[in-house]
Amino acid sequence: MLPEAQTLYERALAIREQYFGADHESVAVVLSHLAELCSEMEETARGIKLLERALEIREKQVPVDNLALASVLDDMIVMLIDQKRVQEAKRLCDRVLRIREEVLGANHPEVARAMYNFARVFSDLSDHETALPYLRRAIEMRKSLIEDTETGECFAALATVLYDEGNYKEAQNMYEKALGIFESNCGPTHQQVVRTIIHLCLALTKQGRIEQAKPLFERAAAVYNSNRDAEMEDLDPFVDHLIDVLRWEQ
Repeated sequence: MLPEAQTLYERALAIREQYFGADHESVAVVLSHLAELCSEMEETARGIKLLERALEIREKQVPVDNLALASVLDDMIVMLIDQKRVQEAKRLCDRVLRIREEVLGANHPEVARAMYNFARVFSDLSDHETALPYLRRAIEMRKSLIEDTETGECFAALATVLYDEGNYKEAQNMYEKALGIFESNCGPTHQQVVRTIIHLCLALTKQGRIEQAKPLFERAAAVYNSNRDAEMEDLDPFVDHLIDVLRWEQ
């Protein structure tokens, strides 16, 4: 299926180059789609080359469509990280943020969302030094916006990075803030609430605050056991660990 789609995109690319010229905006669109397909086919190096060409076309446009340019850069960041070219990806992250801040304004939700997404990428790479500033900036920006689930996700992501760095007290504070937001927006039995409580319990037990963690875990475990599905399977080892630490009987 994917090779067939690749053939169709390559044919579309040739047609657009012939009729519109090699530097036309529509050519950049097809190049981006073809690059995405290459990524799915694990042809990342070729995908990056295609995006570099799409980027050149976008940069030549008068006037430049900066948000379309940022979108190409977003795709390139993902592929560069896949190729372990992390330093190049970091430079592009900063460029994307500058573009979105200039076009949308420094406090726009899309800017905060971009910071959060970049932070998650670098957090997954265990590059906490890069992830932390992005997360803190995203949270500061979202404080001026409505406290929705995206704000909660920012607090939870920051808490996870802090926990991984051994800063359990601050991680606890961030998980508590995330929990309050998720409860307000999603209800007390939502999966995101359960997930946050379990991670909060881990932060508490790391500080020896067993008695504070027990009632929270009992609440989360009741929902977890009754509504457990495939999306919560990743919590299994954490739940087992807490059962052992808290000596809790199901």
